[in-house]
Amino acid sequence: MKRSATALLATLSCTFGGAAPPSGGPRILPSCPQFPELNGPGVLCEDFDTDRNGVPGIQWTRLPLPAGFSVTGDQGDDILGYTMDGGTAPAGTAAVTCLDDAGGFVGCAAPVAEENDWHLHSPFEGPGEGYDPLGLPGIGAPDGGKAHSGSRSMHMGRHLDPTSTLGDTIRLRQVSAFVLDSTGRPGLPGLNIGAESTLSFWHIISMPDNENFGQGLLGNSAFGGGQVQIGLIGPGSGSGRWHRLAPSRNTYDSISETVVSLCDFDPGDDVLPPKDETMCDRSPLWADLGDVHGTDAGCTVDTDGNDAFHRDCGAISGCVPGPGCTETGSVGAGVWARSTFDLSPYAGRTARLRWIGMTHGGWSFGTYRSALEPDPGQSAYQYFEADDGWWIDDIVVTDLRRAPGRLPSGAPEEP
Repeated sequence: MKRSATALLATLSCTFGGAAPPSGGPRILPSCPQFPELNGPGVLCEDFDTDRNGVPGIQWTRLPLPAGFSVTGDQGDDILGYTMDGGTAPAGTAAVTCLDDAGGFVGCAAPVAEENDWHLHSPFEGPGEGYDPLGLPGIGAPDGGKAHSGSRSMHMGRHLDPTSTLGDTIRLRQVSAFVLDSTGRPGLPGLNIGAESTLSFWHIISMPDNENFGQGLLGNSAFGGGQVQIGLIGPGSGSGRWHRLAPSRNTYDSISETVVSLCDFDPGDDVLPPKDETMCDRSPLWADLGDVHGTDAGCTVDTDGNDAFHRDCGAISGCVPGPGCTETGSVGAGVWARSTFDLSPYAGRTARLRWIGMTHGGWSFGTYRSALEPDPGQSAYQYFEADDGWWIDDIVVTDLRRAPGRLPSGAPEEP
């Protein structure tokens, strides 16, 4: 029997008592009423089910509210965050074609700026403004919902059929993200990182990779995937560009495919010297973690018959299958995996976190909207669940502060 989410998440809080370190002010007030055992000072949770504004139902603007550089989510929302499409920074990811692909292939089309498949995956609400499969009303969850806890999750994916998951896919020229930018308190923008801050969340991701695509892709490569990035804001943050974070548990399992896929895409608002490309040149990505339709969180069998090597858990790493590492959820089929991060290198900084996904173009898909939405005269390609996208749920950030710390004189922008 799966342990409750509250019991599992409570294990993260055992080391965060005591006095505030010099890298920040007092911890934020308890912010996890949905997880009582974890609901202590400094801990922020986003489960995509919590009613924060007192209005019946869940309200979410989805799209950012730009105000100069200080782009933010709607403070009246229930969800702490917003989504970014591939458009102009800072509201968008400034998506570009990777330098080694630009102009190198006749069919290499640029990423589409307004493509943005991130939405609230829910049996109760539609995905929200700006999500438009084939110009039809947005489809929130043809599977009836999928969540690690509660009844909702955040999903980067495209639903073309309101009655069947066979219409689930991903758009092929997209660099988009979900951003966690607030503790929900007016006048307290961003997340003030403490000396013991950590991040954890549960997710399922399924992108076409070397296992389910077939021969031609190099080992552990995929036609896109996801990363977690941090963006520094406020004094000492320079341009506020985004940096890729490295997980310590259930780490990136794939790399960006550069041989068969001839058009790779990148967020242009990122930083990774020397070329400022974090999703190009065989970059680390998640592409196969958890299982969209699996039911065995112990990872001993392949119940849905689609991954004999990883069975029902995908390419997990750094933890023992079972509670706290891999679990079935509260709603819908699937096995979820928990990834964790150490945020302490950013202690004293104010930051935003984002879950960013990229999907390739090129090859025969240079101008396709998705594998199931081909160009006129071409045939659709059915990946089944291998391109169903990325679900995230139960985000937990610890040791957050009410104000940023006092950084040493001359402290560098990079940790």
